[in-house]
Amino acid sequence: MKTDQLIIGKILNTHGIKGTIKVQPITSDINRFKSLNYIILDDLKIEISNRRISNNLVYLDLKGYDDINKVLPFKGKYIYILEDDRINLKEGEYFQYQVIGLNCYDAENNLLGTVKSILENPVHDILEIEDECNTVHYVPFIDNFIVSVDLEKGIILNPIEGMF
Repeated sequence: MKTDQLIIGKILNTHGIKGTIKVQPITSDINRFKSLNYIILDDLKIEISNRRISNNLVYLDLKGYDDINKVLPFKGKYIYILEDDRINLKEGEYFQYQVIGLNCYDAENNLLGTVKSILENPVHDILEIEDECNTVHYVPFIDNFIVSVDLEKGIILNPIEGMF
């Protein structure tokens, strides 16, 4: 993946014999695929000729890939878009790739750890933070625990006793 590209899905399988691919979306808004005109796959920008959403999966037909044998090699690969084509977020919202890797500090500016991943939960996301001893801590990504997020300086946390 190039730095100007964002992952938006993973190809799970083919669907039928006419080259349709079945995609697991990696986005907070599956409807994003309705307005998508292309994907990037293996560094190729490929036009989408048809799309449909069913059971939280996306089915894409790609221009020039009208046979199952042409899309079989794509199985298991990630699909991307250019960062310039990403959706606009509201203030205080972030893409996961922006948060992963940020350092986390307490109010006294003591380093608590680094965000390693974000676990999606039906109620709220959970930050997986690894400290300097490689111990993993889980912090709900909610106002009670997150004082501020600065994509340059890191995240200020308000941890409860025993969290770290």
